[in-house]
Amino acid sequence: VVSSFVSSNPEFQQEAEEARMYQEKKIALSGITSLLGEEHVCVVGASKTEGLAELQALCVARGESCVFIDDRIEYLEEASKLGIPAIWMHRGSGVPNDRFPTAHSFDDIIALL
Repeated sequence: VVSSFVSSNPEFQQEAEEARMYQEKKIALSGITSLLGEEHVCVVGASKTEGLAELQALCVARGESCVFIDDRIEYLEEASKLGIPAIWMHRGSGVPNDRFPTAHSFDDIIALL
């Protein structure tokens, strides 16, 4: 999980530390950290490239697969430049794309994997 604490919605802009803490809490409450392990969770600022590269290196070192799923095309492009397979999570907004496989639900993601 590479999660940005910078919101694309101006209504949700917060001070950096407050936003980071909110994102970390949101991820912890989702239960994903206990599922994947803390080392597979990285909260970053506006760019996800560095966090993606760190997690990719961790996965390679462990012989694990790495797939990146996001609802923002610019982040999928960052993953793609690193050679990480990417899936666009379409959440009802945004222009359809033809560069990345599209999922509308977790069932779609499982089917794509």
